[in-house]
Amino acid sequence: MRSVLITGGSEGIGFELAKLFAKDGYRPVLCARSEEKLKRAQQIIQNEYGVLCRTVTADLSQEDSAAELYAQLEGEDITHVILCAGRGILSESWNVSAAEEKDTLILNVYSCVELAKHFMRRMKETGGGTIVFIASTGAFQSGPYVASYYASKAYIQSYAGAVQREAEPYGIHVSCVCPGPVRTGFYEKIRSSAPWYAMDAGRCAAYIYAHLDRHMIVPGLMNRMLRAVPASLKADMLARMKEKSLKKKAG
Repeated sequence: MRSVLITGGSEGIGFELAKLFAKDGYRPVLCARSEEKLKRAQQIIQNEYGVLCRTVTADLSQEDSAAELYAQLEGEDITHVILCAGRGILSESWNVSAAEEKDTLILNVYSCVELAKHFMRRMKETGGGTIVFIASTGAFQSGPYVASYYASKAYIQSYAGAVQREAEPYGIHVSCVCPGPVRTGFYEKIRSSAPWYAMDAGRCAAYIYAHLDRHMIVPGLMNRMLRAVPASLKADMLARMKEKSLKKKAG
């Protein structure tokens, strides 16, 4: 049975994508840090779609975790890899510790790149496959008060565009997804709230799934329109929003 690996697959966009793949007969292989959330996601998928769902508990913010995850999956017929796991920190950049910064960059950048390398090598030998990087509309601008998150997504967007051209001759399709704000647990984790125009995770995932043949996927009409707004203006607007969030967080 064809399998799809989804990091960050226990909730949010990753979980919603897992359900769509399961509906089409794929075997989801979900990876996340929380064993409890993974078990809940596994039960829902198996009960609703009648397909086996494998879970792997792993913290991809730790060094060597990507290599360890790949080693556990060598026997799986994985045709699609969805690199969805990520985190952000809401704070003035100088108040983010070096350890927190390192963990964020390993999770958002290094683990994604390492897993993509492993699977592209395998797909090159087997005749093709699909790699999907989940970036953000933050990739198109700087992000005051969430500096590392936005910078990491800019790296992923650039990297995905490059490897897409390298991999295409070998039958490997590479997509980069750049969602705007989505109503998921992401905002709760950074002790903030999603803006009023944030997309529903299920709707976002449905758009992504329907457009997997594209190299660049930007869910939401407003998000596609906002790409035309100057990056400096968007950064100023973001700064004002995040300053309010920080004051609320401090209070």
